[in-house]
Amino acid sequence: MHEKKFYQQNKTGNCAFVGYDQEGVARYCSLRGTTLNKPFKQDREYSDKSYPFHLCGYPESKRVYVCESPIDAASRATIEKIRGHDWKAAHYISLGCLSDQALERFLKENVTNEIVFCLDNDANATYSNGSPAPNWGQEAAVKFSQKFSKLRYVTVIETPILKDFNEALTAAYQIPLKANSHLIEDSYDFYDSIK
Repeated sequence: MHEKKFYQQNKTGNCAFVGYDQEGVARYCSLRGTTLNKPFKQDREYSDKSYPFHLCGYPESKRVYVCESPIDAASRATIEKIRGHDWKAAHYISLGCLSDQALERFLKENVTNEIVFCLDNDANATYSNGSPAPNWGQEAAVKFSQKFSKLRYVTVIETPILKDFNEALTAAYQIPLKANSHLIEDSYDFYDSIK
């Protein structure tokens, strides 16, 4: 919030996630509703999805976690913190969809050698008529992993056990924890990881 990347609108209560260019000019804004029974998703007019919402790691960080949405990027960073790891040891960006243009811009502007794809697990996706749909998130993760490994990046796919990392994080908080205990990988599987 102090970096003006995340705020809540006064009038609607929607959450706004902002992506900036290297000069600090806002170029992308993703709005998400906060009312559970009234889902709302929208990008602000004139948003350029090639500018990702970006939770910055340390300048020397060479790994980037790539998520579909800003809330999943924040959730993936939170999972690192819960595990007792330094979440700033990596960068976290969102694509704003399933296009890799935001990742391509990020890679041009940041020295990186490892890309971790944390895209949605759409295993239960359906079309509007109820028929089964492809697992779009994981299909994109495989496609992107192959593309960027050919460009000599180390690529990893982390598939969330649930639909996405925000759902996994929310579910983890439903697990009763003993006082002073830490939520670690063995107590809840957030994802399946493949290289």
